[in-house]
Amino acid sequence: MPTLTYPKEDLKNLLKKKISDEKLVEIIQLIKPNVEDISEDEIDIEHYPDRPDMFSVEGLARAI
Repeated sequence: MPTLTYPKEDLKNLLKKKISDEKLVEIIQLIKPNVEDISEDEIDIEHYPDRPDMFSVEGLARAI
């Protein structure tokens, strides 16, 4: 399964609301991908191949 790295600030800006890292991880895991790592600047997510719509930061934000 592919693991993609997203800029965390870009994702949070696209969501247009303040959200903690813990809540962000919780929400992402509810919609299927696995969060591998979250750092100050980036978030690494392991995706399933059946959800290519979430391969971009914009698609992930839309799914959230």
